[in-house]
Amino acid sequence: MAYMTCGLYNTDSYVKPVNLGAIGRQTLSAREAAAVDTDYILDGATTSTAATTIIEFAHQPPYCRTLTVIAADGTEAHVKANSTCTITGTNIADETISDVLTFDENQSTAEETVKAFKSVAKIVFSAMDGAAKFDVGYGEKIGIPFMLSATAADRPMVEVTLDGVIETTAPTITADADELEKNLIDLNSDLNGKEVCIYYWV
Repeated sequence: MAYMTCGLYNTDSYVKPVNLGAIGRQTLSAREAAAVDTDYILDGATTSTAATTIIEFAHQPPYCRTLTVIAADGTEAHVKANSTCTITGTNIADETISDVLTFDENQSTAEETVKAFKSVAKIVFSAMDGAAKFDVGYGEKIGIPFMLSATAADRPMVEVTLDGVIETTAPTITADADELEKNLIDLNSDLNGKEVCIYYWV
């Protein structure tokens, strides 16, 4: 009878040869897995009828996360049609990246980057209709430290724990085979300042 040893587990059941894989773990501390904060990076930054460049920030993102931008303090009436917010910073590999958000006229809802930022170096708002103010914060989506195939069948299996408890609903994965910063994972549960462990079977 065939006998197989696999790690610490032995079996006398006959099996066909299997390909061995690897498990990768990405861990976010309680601080890094902080709950969404819409004005953590900028709180009521004032723009004008000319382009506004900002290079000083209240804080940096707690981890490599997507960023959100929203008109603040009831100033959405000054948001100009097709106005933009260009964010420049770094990805999880400390490479320089940028993302451009575009706003509708008088937009009162938030826009979110499609890229995960580890740090922010500069934010440029294009000209507005008046002194619109903006909050910049971070969202739920976490940057993945490697690029995934755009083909779902080629992506790794993933398991996530939040505060030591396995998430029973799988996270949402955004994959991009060309740009590292567009590879994202979004837990089913909201991040809440509890440690997160993400396990990738690859």
